[in-house]
Amino acid sequence: MSRVKSLFRLGPPFDPNHRFETSSVLSPYALGGIRALFAVYGIATIIVSATVRTSPTPAQSFSYFSNITWWGITWYHMLAAFHTLSYARTGRAPLERWWPFLQAAHATLWTTVVTFPLMVTVVFWGMQFTPGKFDTAANVWSNISHHALNSAFAVFEIIFARTERPPLIHGPLVVLLLGGYAGVAYITHATEAFYTYGFLDPSKRGVGAQIGIIIAMGGIVIGLFIAVSCLVWLRLWVAEEKLGLRGKFAERDRAQAATQSVESVELGGVTDKEEREILEQGESAASWV
Repeated sequence: MSRVKSLFRLGPPFDPNHRFETSSVLSPYALGGIRALFAVYGIATIIVSATVRTSPTPAQSFSYFSNITWWGITWYHMLAAFHTLSYARTGRAPLERWWPFLQAAHATLWTTVVTFPLMVTVVFWGMQFTPGKFDTAANVWSNISHHALNSAFAVFEIIFARTERPPLIHGPLVVLLLGGYAGVAYITHATEAFYTYGFLDPSKRGVGAQIGIIIAMGGIVIGLFIAVSCLVWLRLWVAEEKLGLRGKFAERDRAQAATQSVESVELGGVTDKEEREILEQGESAASWV
């Protein structure tokens, strides 16, 4: 169990310096408010798309990876706003008291939210775009939301949150989740007699080529996972190492912010192990809130 917790960076304690709820440049209330706005927009998009668009139908929508990803974005921002605003008000985030399984699930959800939307955007504009997808105002709005704003939300999290690089174990997990979606797509074809995406149809290129496409999709998501990790590394290095931005914390933070100015930086980022060691040693220094 301790090995599993180490792989997923679950502590104890989990996220001791509130990286999931803080930003280097935004106050917790501002960060939580923006996340809440993203969640509201996500909910509005789901409702309008279900009521205005005729294709796909609400029952078919969960067969599309872009729609599943959008639900993930929306749920993440709902939860993240809740935790962030709770932390802003009390200095404690409910997330730190949750079961380890739920903490691991939240961290994994963050990784999918900053990885899968980028893949959706790349695949849509690189392989699926046709003028017919923008034939009505509803389709224009829905496609821009699902295939452009989705990545904007991901980039916001990469740049403005204080989260560390995702643990390496998340790399295989995102590949497994993508593989699980491939199963959903072919189950949809078997039960509904249509392919959600044309490039999944083996009759167009042959089974061998189809397997190659699926493997290539796995390669793309791994490449994006590595790219996101590098971007987070760069953000940590610039913000914390070069600019000395240790984060804006809640006024009622229970002395966790005081450890920030004595954090050590490893490859441009601070590891959870180092944060726990600092907490155990009881070191403290002034921090800005």
